[in-house]
Amino acid sequence: MGPLTGRKLIELEGVSCAFYGQMLRHLGAEVWKVEPPAGDWARRLAPFVDDHVDTEHSLFWISYNRGKKSLSLDLRSEPGQAVFTQLLGRADFLVSGYAPSFSREVGLDLELLCGEHPSLIVASVTPFGLDVDLGDQPAIDLIVQASSGYMHMTGDPSREPLVVGAGHQAPFHGAMWALVGSLIADYSRVRGGGGALIDASMETALLWPIAPGISQWDSALVDLARLGDRRVVGTESVRLVFRCRDGHVVWFLAGGPAGRVGMTELLQWMDEEGLHSPDLTAIDWPTFDIVTTPRETLLRYEEQFEAFLLTKDRDELLDFALQTGLMMAPVRDFQELLDDVQLTSRGYWSDSTDDKRGIRLRLPEAPMKATERIWEAADAAPRLGEHTSEVLTRELTMSPLEIAALRTNQAV
Repeated sequence: MGPLTGRKLIELEGVSCAFYGQMLRHLGAEVWKVEPPAGDWARRLAPFVDDHVDTEHSLFWISYNRGKKSLSLDLRSEPGQAVFTQLLGRADFLVSGYAPSFSREVGLDLELLCGEHPSLIVASVTPFGLDVDLGDQPAIDLIVQASSGYMHMTGDPSREPLVVGAGHQAPFHGAMWALVGSLIADYSRVRGGGGALIDASMETALLWPIAPGISQWDSALVDLARLGDRRVVGTESVRLVFRCRDGHVVWFLAGGPAGRVGMTELLQWMDEEGLHSPDLTAIDWPTFDIVTTPRETLLRYEEQFEAFLLTKDRDELLDFALQTGLMMAPVRDFQELLDDVQLTSRGYWSDSTDDKRGIRLRLPEAPMKATERIWEAADAAPRLGEHTSEVLTRELTMSPLEIAALRTNQAV
């Protein structure tokens, strides 16, 4: 049993809602995924299992809707709105990604809902928040990353900005902050407080990861714009990504208490391989300071190190780093992550069979470990409307005839 066992969440459409709902489900809540009769639009997100393009085989859908209960409900119809209102009376949380104008159109004015259901925690995750001129402005992940400044810091300095990730950074960041706010509100509620309206903006959520860049500009007019494979250290920059024989490793040239660890051994290894560098061996690494080293000198040092790294595989370099404490790690691909010994030893991957779709998948489990059980495994993602009758019968004591009438009116 998770810490939210017994709580019930109504989850509406969208990527951010799916992520929010999946987290609450793993924490023990029962999640009612309320979808329009045609299905949540997130069911149509590529890629698809075996290129089977329909509402049941989206890998996004399968990954982020495990263990939920799907209810088909037309919120544009009066009967559908009436049923939804009754469900709200049985729920503890509601998460919505709808724009304010659409919410009001289907009778979901979130502020009014909070007044009508004073113990309900309502979370809204929209691109720009509810209470600004842009509240109704639609925006995909790319637009929010651009407007937040996120892309300003990503990519090569001589080229266009780059989008981060596979297309869901803004919705996921927004959903995570909505989740944090909701859990804080729930903590207050169980101690005698009421419900709350949590208004999460994807744009402002993305400002947190780039906060140092904003502060640097505000305080010193230093623009931490995109630097490609480099990062700023003081008034200089150091390279972070180096080529090796079978790919890339992440490492940076540094001295002092941290940077000197493993450096003597690395130079000794280079010497044994016939790549001795008088430049590098002459450096007093415990006192080496990037800030006071001329850029041309830094670039020369980096080239000499990379010439050696190009003679080694990532696994060789990782083994060396683990033995000496050198801060170096390989850049991995997806298959290498699935096969990773460290992740496997932590029980991070879960091999599950989805009998509904006849597939086997390896999916992530808890991103953290705890002394007490706080994370529940989740079953396969639901088919569209799979649990409509079950939930309406159990929660609203509807009869089969009443549910059949709703189907006749195309409300469910």
